[in-house]
Amino acid sequence: MDNAPHDYALTLSCERTYLAGFPLIVAVDLHNVSHNALDLVPFFDLFTVPGPVSFVLRGGDHERTWPKTSRQSEGEPEGVEFGPGRVWHALQDLSNLHPDIPPGHYELSARMVISGEQVVAEPVRIEILPSTKEDRAIASRLRATNDEGVSSWRAFIKENWSTPDTTGLSAAARAQLAFYLYLHRVTYGPQRVAALDSEEPGRIGHGVLEGDVAAIRLEILRAAGKPEAAGIEAAILERWPGLAWWVDQIHKNSGLLMGLRTSYGAESSYASKDKPQPYAKGK
Repeated sequence: MDNAPHDYALTLSCERTYLAGFPLIVAVDLHNVSHNALDLVPFFDLFTVPGPVSFVLRGGDHERTWPKTSRQSEGEPEGVEFGPGRVWHALQDLSNLHPDIPPGHYELSARMVISGEQVVAEPVRIEILPSTKEDRAIASRLRATNDEGVSSWRAFIKENWSTPDTTGLSAAARAQLAFYLYLHRVTYGPQRVAALDSEEPGRIGHGVLEGDVAAIRLEILRAAGKPEAAGIEAAILERWPGLAWWVDQIHKNSGLLMGLRTSYGAESSYASKDKPQPYAKGK
C-alpha cells in the first residue's frame, strides 16, 4: 500500500443512474493538497476530448477505457498555474467515446498523471438504465447531426447549424438531454448572453451539473450587469472552489456561453446569411 504523501488528489462524482444511449456526464475535481507544489495543469472542460483524465468502466464482463491524451510539445510547457490549495473542477462526457453502453451495474474509476505523479480517484458505482427503442433512435440521430460527420454530443454543440427535432422524446429522455439542448440553443439562437433568462439554467441542471449551471447563471447575470452577480459569484466560489477558473473566464468575457457563441455559433465568423438560421421564427 502506498503511504507516501501525495501533492494531488482526484475526486470523481457521478449520477447514480444514466439512460442507455444518452450522455454520460461525470465531474472530476483535481486538488492541489501540497504545501508548496506549483505545477501547470492542462486546461480542460466538457468539450476537451480527449481530456487529461483517464477512465475505466467495469461491469457486465466488459471493460471500457477512456485513455488520457498526452500533449507533448516543444519549448515552454503549457497549462494553467495550479498552486497549493487550488482545485480544478470539470465535466467530462464519457459517451463521446462509448455512446452505447448497455444497461447494467458498473464501477467507474478515474486517474490522472500530473508532474509524474499518478493520482487515482475512489471508484464509484453507477447504473445504466434501459431506454426505449424510439428514444435511442432519436438520441442517435441527434448525436450524429453535425458538420463533422461524427457521432458525439461535442460535435452536436460545436458543429450543428440546425434546429434539433426532439419530437417523440419521452420526458425521461428529454431530461437527460436538457443540458445539451440548452447549450445548443444558446450557441446558435438569436438571443445574446445578456438577454438570456438567468433562472433557466437552474431548471435544467442538477446533480453533477449543479455547479456548472450556477456558473452559467453567473455568466448571464454578469453579461446583463445585474447587481446580484457579485453575491452569487462569492457563493459559487465558496461552494465550488474548483470553478474559480470559469469565474476568471467570465470576467474576461469569455465564459462558456460567450465562447460557444463567438467561436462556433451565432456570433462567430462562421455565421452568415447563407447558413441555416437555427431557432429562427417559423423554423
